[in-house]
Amino acid sequence: MGLFNRRTLKYGSNALSAVLLALGLLAAVNFLSTRYQARYDLTERGLYTLSDKTISLLENLDEELTVISFFRDAERADFERLLEQYVYHSKHFSFRIVDPDKEPLEAKRYKVSNYGTSVIEFGQKEERITEGTEKALTNGISRVTTDARQVIYFLGGHNEANVDDQSEKGFKRVKQLLLENNNEVRPPLVLAQVEKVPRDCALLV
Repeated sequence: MGLFNRRTLKYGSNALSAVLLALGLLAAVNFLSTRYQARYDLTERGLYTLSDKTISLLENLDEELTVISFFRDAERADFERLLEQYVYHSKHFSFRIVDPDKEPLEAKRYKVSNYGTSVIEFGQKEERITEGTEKALTNGISRVTTDARQVIYFLGGHNEANVDDQSEKGFKRVKQLLLENNNEVRPPLVLAQVEKVPRDCALLV
């Protein structure tokens, strides 16, 4: 056997070994993927990772919750991907997307007149959102799955920051965050005008 033939045989053997190794790795990965499901978000800003709050809320669902979203087919992709992430974290979460142009009777049944509206159904309760974001969806789910809201009062009458003031000195943003997290914010409480703090007050700021 000449030098050329020996080199050809050597390189051919190495190539065959590499192919067999690659096939073995692919088989192992395929086997593991069928037994263990996991998702990884490799985007720089974690675009496809749900917040801890959302995941906790989904993992604690113990009854069926359904989201019916009304999007045109050409506009459904992003929100559908978001909904699929919710399904991944809870066996009690399901959804369907309806194109109002193709199914006008369904839109009429749910009294939906605007694209991008989602109806969250949980038992006999219902909540609606008009934004296709994780924040809006999670807050909607929180509202529909919570039996009672915490009532929060802000103290007034002594030049305190106002809950409706949008400036840096105001509490408008704080109020908005409290509302988004399923709390009820009452008008400022002036203690000089009442005998005592209302019984429904869970927190006085």
